[in-house]
Amino acid sequence: MLDANAALVEILGYPSREALMEVNVRDLYVDPADRNDWQVILDHEAGPLVRSFEARLQRLPGSVIWARFTLQAFRDGQGQVMRYEGALEDVTGRKQAEESLRASEVRFRALVQNSSDMIGILEQSGSVRYESPSHQRVLGHAVDEYLGRGFLDLVHPRTARR
Repeated sequence: MLDANAALVEILGYPSREALMEVNVRDLYVDPADRNDWQVILDHEAGPLVRSFEARLQRLPGSVIWARFTLQAFRDGQGQVMRYEGALEDVTGRKQAEESLRASEVRFRALVQNSSDMIGILEQSGSVRYESPSHQRVLGHAVDEYLGRGFLDLVHPRTARR
């Protein structure tokens, strides 16, 4: 690391800029392959492109954070990378919220998939977006048979008029 500001020192939990400067950047990554992945991409691109990447980093007190890097490679006259410059943002809160949402969706999907009740989701237009597996058991049609069709296609014509 050639330089770091106070915000980076704080995000990574180091007591001082000097303490952070003694660290090999590779040692900050939970998975060293994450650093290699973005290096390969930046090293093989021509021109001064700015790219963003996300990876898990090890903070000094021992906790792990998710960080979003916005990086640019600087090259010498022969096109070889001399250094990388960029900014780092702690996105741990967002990653935790995404994971909570994914877990909630998995639980909801399991509940709906295994429910004996017929559950359907309709678009605002009234077309069928989703039917639970119980539709096949109760109504006898394939679960995806009515996807994209209007809800009234499921209703007997006499009842649909009403």
